[in-house]
Amino acid sequence: VPEELVQVTGENVVSTEPAIEVLQENILMEENTNSELYTLVATYYNAYATGDVDTIKNVTNFLDETDEIKIPEMSQYIESYPQITIYTKPGPVENSYLVYVYFQMTVYGFEEAISGMETFYVCADENGKLYMNTGEVSEEEVEYIRVANLQDDVAELSNRVNEECNTTFKNNTDLYFYIQEVVNDVQKTTGEIIAEQNASEKETTAVEG
Repeated sequence: VPEELVQVTGENVVSTEPAIEVLQENILMEENTNSELYTLVATYYNAYATGDVDTIKNVTNFLDETDEIKIPEMSQYIESYPQITIYTKPGPVENSYLVYVYFQMTVYGFEEAISGMETFYVCADENGKLYMNTGEVSEEEVEYIRVANLQDDVAELSNRVNEECNTTFKNNTDLYFYIQEVVNDVQKTTGEIIAEQNASEKETTAVEG
């Protein structure tokens, strides 16, 4: 699946060696039963499909300027996410989760759904509210997440997604080439918008100076 259609998000905090030792024992993914976590993830995907940047900002703690432009552009092609299945592993800090989302996505003009997988690092704020941690994180957290993502069950889910994608695109080459076209168009448009914004800022600075 093209990178623009399957984002990998997040990383964040913990004590080092004890956490990594636990992960070396291979903590298995479990299907999510937390209703708050499901709502968080569903809100994110609904917002992504509709290009609702403000809502995405509300469920994450960082969104860079490029994504603020890219998400509305992508939403013009994404029809829906008819299936979302959430798996979790314990995160590196208290009340945190490593979240693995298996999804199927449809684009306008095609009936076939495209399988995808995203990884999120979900934490709780000081009030216990869950959010997607997409900001800076400690080296210990990065290592914890890296080790978790190398475990067999994560690899199996990733392989499943790749196999499903390959089958879908093999059976529908029109869809494959359309997705490539979408990715290229979004990248081009995003780059043009950023260039226009930068040029406008320079003109404003020159006038003020």
